[in-house]
Amino acid sequence: MKYIKSILAIFTVCGLAQATVMTSNPVDDARVPNLSGNPDGPGTGIADRDSQNIVVGDAANNWNISKGIYIYELPPITAGDTISKINAEWFYNDIVGTPPNLKVDIFFKNTGSVVAADYQAAALLSMDNFLTPESAAGTRYAWDDDALIALFNNAYDKGDKYVVFRLSLQDWGIGNEDSKVDGYRIGAKEHQQGARHWPTLTITTIPEPGSVRLLMLGIFGTFGTR
Repeated sequence: MKYIKSILAIFTVCGLAQATVMTSNPVDDARVPNLSGNPDGPGTGIADRDSQNIVVGDAANNWNISKGIYIYELPPITAGDTISKINAEWFYNDIVGTPPNLKVDIFFKNTGSVVAADYQAAALLSMDNFLTPESAAGTRYAWDDDALIALFNNAYDKGDKYVVFRLSLQDWGIGNEDSKVDGYRIGAKEHQQGARHWPTLTITTIPEPGSVRLLMLGIFGTFGTR
């Protein structure tokens, strides 16, 4: 077995077990507000402005509570490959007011458009404290937890078509009970300042060990023939 592992490592270094890296931008993204002041929803509309940031936060004593919804189409994966890494990135432009920390949720669905129901759809996994008021603005932040890999593998097994990331304030009403806008301005896919501001999803795959072993057997079989 140790020899097989060593040969697999050689194959990887030589590029025969080469990783595939697929990076995409959202097929749709938008700000979904709740105009009744209820942070639990439901969403009461869709605010999709081209060439602007999405403001995740509240306004005017929490009467307008908005979440940012980002939807990506799941790319096809080569047969025999498995996911080795997931990386979701957003450009954090700046902060408005004094909002609480921001979290990111993830779930999957089979339609590629933002709808009001995305506001309160059940999350499969959340990352708390993704941004805080102390986070440096004007840079990109990534969610690349290994726990995402199992979620994506399961989604592919079920035949899901789209993955949804939802950005929202973590503790509604804490530190933002004034009459001002309090939130984080996050880059959207149509941002007029270009790709630096666009959100991205990167999926990295590698051949499963069994696939590499089959390749090895084929090569060694060729070496053994005359």
